[in-house]
Amino acid sequence: MLQRLLPVAPQQSTSFALAEETVVQSFKRQRRTDVYFSEAASAADVNGVCVADVVYGPYWFAGPDFKTKQEICKPIPRNRDRYADNFFIGCVT
Repeated sequence: MLQRLLPVAPQQSTSFALAEETVVQSFKRQRRTDVYFSEAASAADVNGVCVADVVYGPYWFAGPDFKTKQEICKPIPRNRDRYADNFFIGCVT
C-alpha cells in the first residue's frame, strides 16, 4: 500500500502550492428582460470592439454595461412550463 501512496505525495504538494495563488472572482447579476426566450445566454464580441457582449434569445446586449439591446430576429416568448426548443437563441421556431 505504501508503494501506491508515494506517487501521490508530489502531486498533492503541488496542488497546495497552486491553491495559494487562487484569485476569487465575483460577478454582478443583471436582468435584461423579464421574458423567457431560451434556457441560457452566451458571451461573445458581437460588434467587434474587443468587449464582451451578451446574447440571450433574440437579442444581443452590448458590453460592457449591457444596456444597449439589438434584435437578432423576431422575438417569440417561450413557455416556461415546458422544455425549451432552443437553449441559446430563441430565433428558431
